[in-house]
Formats: sequence, structure tokens, C-alpha cells
Amino acid sequence: MGVDQFKLEAVRTIIQLVESYFGIATVTADSQTPIETINILLVEDNPHDAQLIQEHLHSMNQHTIEIVHCTTLDSALQQLKSDQYDCDLILTDLSLADNHELKIVARILEITRDVPVIVLTNTDDQELALKAIRLGAQDFVSKKVLISSESVLLKIMRYTLERHQYQKLIELNRKRHARLLNNIPIGVFRATKDGRLHSVNYALMELLDTRKESDLIGVSLNDFLINKNSWKILLSQLNSVGLVRNLEVKIKSLDKGEAIGLLNAVVSIDEETGEHYIEGTISDVTLLKHTEKERLKMQQELRVAQRLEAVGTLASGIAHEINTPSQYIIDNLNFLIETTNSLLRYVNLVEQNTLQENNSLNKEEILLALLKAHRENDINYIKEELPLALKESLEGIQQIRKIVLAMKEFSHPGNGEDEEIDINKSVELSCTVCRNEWKHVAEIEKCLQPNLPSIKG
Repeated sequence: MGVDQFKLEAVRTIIQLVESYFGIATVTADSQTPIETINILLVEDNPHDAQLIQEHLHSMNQHTIEIVHCTTLDSALQQLKSDQYDCDLILTDLSLADNHELKIVARILEITRDVPVIVLTNTDDQELALKAIRLGAQDFVSKKVLISSESVLLKIMRYTLERHQYQKLIELNRKRHARLLNNIPIGVFRATKDGRLHSVNYALMELLDTRKESDLIGVSLNDFLINKNSWKILLSQLNSVGLVRNLEVKIKSLDKGEAIGLLNAVVSIDEETGEHYIEGTISDVTLLKHTEKERLKMQQELRVAQRLEAVGTLASGIAHEINTPSQYIIDNLNFLIETTNSLLRYVNLVEQNTLQENNSLNKEEILLALLKAHRENDINYIKEELPLALKESLEGIQQIRKIVLAMKEFSHPGNGEDEEIDINKSVELSCTVCRNEWKHVAEIEKCLQPNLPSIKG
């Protein structure tokens, strides 16, 4: 299998797979209409050579040959420009009276590149013939060879027509492939190993706010990445495993300011040159990320609303939990006021009888007065109850503070990100908030491991 045929088979296989997915019929060589009549334009100013060539052509039995003979290049070009003339093959001499050598091929190809050209030479100058082929001619043949063998021209013509037909097929499928590639809504690129863009599709041009592919060719992909560390990660993964999967990158975009993309890439080797390339795709997920951000925000707001709803449901019970310690704190404070007044009266009496120098009472009378005041102000009772009242009040305040802090933490919206959560603390908080719901019907015994690790949540 020749190189051209091998490439053709590869293109046909790829295009058929891709187009079968999109439901597009692939053009193949088998689908082309066979050429029954071959229209040949012969450009030759030597009558003898022209007659010999026409005799060789008419000897072809497989096809009907229609020959238009022109003796000058200008007349041949006029013939090609005619809308009524459909040419399949051009045979031209490289030595004409009105033009010479490569200029002849160049002028013909200016008019049409859809018709294969075979050049006829009077010499064995293969270098000249190769230059003509590089310029766009399909093949060449020496007139000396034509004289010795009529089959040579026929073989060259057949090979030229078949090769040209395959080239048209390859070009047609290449255009189809390019059209499919440009219709893919994902940015596709090929870059050199140092990141310089070699080719891009329309989706990537749109993502990078560029209308011309030429504006991107040769520009480093790294120039469009906002976070330069992304490029280092890309190269590191390509060097280590040869591919990158779903690398999130931020891209400079004039239209969007900043775009977010998912980059996938592999390292490929060009079969002809052996050079390494980076081939990959960049999917624009900017809208998806913004939508996801909004969704998370709505979820967070919903969680806050659900917490507040739960707080509302538990409000009466929480109010009762706060009211109970508040009530005995108030009672204890009233008791403290009364006991304080009693203590102050007793202290004043002590000061009057012990600190005044002109006191006329003797020690026995003073002692009796103090004992009477001690009984009247119930000092022994105060000594027993005052510490208990203070302790109960402190416990009540601590209980209220515990409930308030639990409610504050329970209803806190958070910052929308995962945080370290103390499991024991969460259990304590839940028991505190809903205590009024279970305290009359159950008892909770908590056996909590003191050194449990925190979890993300």
C-alpha cells in the first residue's frame, strides 16, 4: 500500500467514524462517478509532437477521449476560462512560443487548480520537471520516452487521474473534518512542546476573543493563563504521565474578563517530522462554575432558613429553658437584697456599740444588744442561705449563657466552606437546644470519647 493510499484509508476511517456520529454521509472514492469521457486540453506548438500525442491518446480503448489542441498558452487559458468547457486533464509542453518553462505551469494554475497538469519536456532535465511538480503539476514525461513507447503516456495519465481523484477526495474530507472540528463547541488546539500554538478551532478563538487564527499562531498558550502555576502543573503532568485530565485553568478573556476552562491534553508525535506536540481541548465552564456558585449560595441560604425555622419551632421550649433559671435568679436577687439589708442593720449596730468612745453601755449590755440583733436579723439563716443563693444564681446565669451560645452557633450561617467540626461539641449543642423537647420524657446519658478527631463539614 502506497503512502497516499495509506493516508487516504486513515482519513476515510476517521471521517466515517466522526460523521457517522453526526449523521453526515462521507464522500468516498467508491461514491464518485467513474469518468467515461476524458476531456484533455493539449498545449503543444510542435505539430509533429502534437500529432504523435493525439495518436497515443486515441489508442486508449477504456475511455472516450475528447482532445482540444491549443498551440499557444494564451489560447489554452482562454479555453480554460470558458464556462462551456469542462476539462479533465491538461498536457502542456514547457517550451512554447509565447511562454517558457515554469511560467507556463504557474499561469495555468492561476486559472485552475482543480484540473491535473502533466508537463511534457524535450530534455531529460528532471530538476526542471521536479520544480514543476513542486509548483503544482501532477507529473511529467519526456517526449523522447513518448516516441519509444506509447504505453508510457497512457500509464502516466491513468495514474495522474486516479491520484488527482484521491487528492480531491482527501481535500474534500479534510475540509469536512475541519468543518466538523470548527463546529465543536469545545476549544481544540495543537501546540509545540514549549506551548506555542500551532493550530486552533473556532471555539478556542472565541474563548480567547480572537477573530483570526493567524493572531494566535505562534503565541504561547501560557500567555493566556492567569495563574502561571497552571502551566507548570500542565508541563509536569505531561512530562510524567504524558496526559492531563480536567485541569481547571483561569483564562484571560477580553469579553468575559476572566474565563474558567477545563484543560485536557496529551503529548503526540508527528509521524513525518518526529516532533513532539501538545494536543488538547479547553472546555469553557465559566457559566457552569457561576451557576454552581449560585446553587451553593442558594443551598447555604436554604440551610440558614431551615435552621431559623427550627429555631422558631423550638422557640417556646427555649424560652421556657431560659425562663426557669431567670425566675430563680430573680428570686435569689430579691433574697439577697433582703439579707443585705439585715446584714447592714446588724453591722451598723455592731459599729455603734463597739466603735463609739462615749458609749454609756457596759460590755454586758452591749453583748446582750448584739445577741438580740443577731436573733432579730436571723444572721445564722443568712450565713446558711446566702452562699446557696449566690451559687444558684451563678448556675442559672451559666445555664442561660450556655443556651444563648448554643442558639447562636446553631443559627450561624457559616461562610459556605467546609470547616473543622467537633463532634462532641455538636452533640452537646443539640442536646442543649432541644432539651425542653426531651427532658420530661427521657434522660440522656452521654458517653463521649474526649479525644475524638475533628471532621470536615
